[in-house]
Amino acid sequence: MFKILALSIVSVIYADYLGGYSGSGQRYTTNAREMSLGNSITSEYNQGFNAFSNPALLYKSQDLEIGSSYFMMSLDRSVQAFSVTRKLPPSAGASLSFFRSGVDNIIGKGFVNEGTGKFDSSESYLMLSFGASIANSLSLGFNLKSIFNSIDDYDAQGLSGDFGLIFNLSDELILSWVANNFFGKYNWSSITSSSGEFEESLQMINSFGVMVGVFDNMKFFSKLSYMNPEKNNLYRIQAGAEFDRDRYVLRFGAMQNRGIKNDDSFNFKILLGAGTYINVFKDYKIKLDYCIDLGKEEEGISNLFSLSFIR
Repeated sequence: MFKILALSIVSVIYADYLGGYSGSGQRYTTNAREMSLGNSITSEYNQGFNAFSNPALLYKSQDLEIGSSYFMMSLDRSVQAFSVTRKLPPSAGASLSFFRSGVDNIIGKGFVNEGTGKFDSSESYLMLSFGASIANSLSLGFNLKSIFNSIDDYDAQGLSGDFGLIFNLSDELILSWVANNFFGKYNWSSITSSSGEFEESLQMINSFGVMVGVFDNMKFFSKLSYMNPEKNNLYRIQAGAEFDRDRYVLRFGAMQNRGIKNDDSFNFKILLGAGTYINVFKDYKIKLDYCIDLGKEEEGISNLFSLSFIR
């Protein structure tokens, strides 16, 4: 336990920021529970959203699971996510999911700062996922994503893939590794009739996660992400805590805002959330999750809600 806590502290000290590269619209979150825990739960079963968190978690799926999120956020931003998962006996699961993030009413500017009107942008993908337990303490999974992006009248299509592993050391200690975009790129359509297509590559992000259970009603999560764009070593730390109060769950999360080379005295974004089960339909276990995103740089508060169903 001490070694894990020490590793988390060292990770915080040396962490750096991952922003500024292609695919940033896909890295926000897909569900309120995950965001309220600092987007750190790659090692924990996440009802309705396992394929997004870590495809290796799909072996834990229960019969039929459905997850749905619709975030109306500040600054005309929005996120939609939907996932349907089926358990595959004896110890596997498969999922079909959709994700979209977008920004509306962006004010366009020309080369001399003249107004060019408003436009919208979005990043989306359709994802097929599979995960299975291959040993008593080891499971793996993968995602295959078909990407659809747009900016105003210009479109891009491409493919990318994720790979994940889960190491179940005990019920109280689970480790994980996820390689997001271990392959991935998309091509933008020609801007003019004489110009060619423009290709963007997605940076691979390696994430190492841990879940530590304390008592029967408390869990701690941590995730360290790494990528190497243009031979620059960049890191980011995210962490969260979850407290189960039987009828409801309380959550607290923190995620790194910027790199270590900045003048901020406090370099983390704080997130709060809660979850509860709703008894409406006899044959379905329905869960409502909420997260409040306080934003940064005066972007405003965003209220995030997710629903998930188990049959």
